[in-house]
Amino acid sequence: MTKVKELRAKGEQLHASGDHAGSEAALNEAKTLLGI
Repeated sequence: MTKVKELRAKGEQLHASGDHAGSEAALNEAKTLLGI
């Protein structure tokens, strides 16, 4: 779960900085780890 939280935070940070593709990649990796 720690890795998922790290990826979520990274996705939020990338989104805020304008890197939407990077944000989606990080958030999709987190979703994969969760089995979503």
